[in-house]
Amino acid sequence: LTHTRKDLGIAWLEEGQRLKPGVAMSHVLLGLRLVGRGAPGDVEEGLRHFERALECDGPNRFVLCRMAFELIRAGRCEEAIARFTEAIELSGGEPEDWNGRGLAREQKGDLVGAEQDFRRAVEAESSYAFAHATL
Repeated sequence: LTHTRKDLGIAWLEEGQRLKPGVAMSHVLLGLRLVGRGAPGDVEEGLRHFERALECDGPNRFVLCRMAFELIRAGRCEEAIARFTEAIELSGGEPEDWNGRGLAREQKGDLVGAEQDFRRAVEAESSYAFAHATL
């Protein structure tokens, strides 16, 4: 039943895209729904929708971070690092951005860079538990 609801949600979002293809938020929502469903090919399709959202509205921290986390899950750490770096430049360095880039660096094997990013996350917000846990 849950899978059917997800498919129905995706169908509605796809119809919205067909009617108004230039609306960034509908691309974001469809991308989130697709990566959440997790069927073969969904992650790549979801990432394409995040790209389209960025094309529609320009750089957006939320989209960049969501996309970067999905890139980590797909094993594409270099791309994830680049997206987190864009988000850091946009926001001035939110702790989630630093921590996410640290996770991508860690998965890539750059432990020194990862530790630096985790420390920056803690510096940005001393109570940020995720960064403390990864240090």
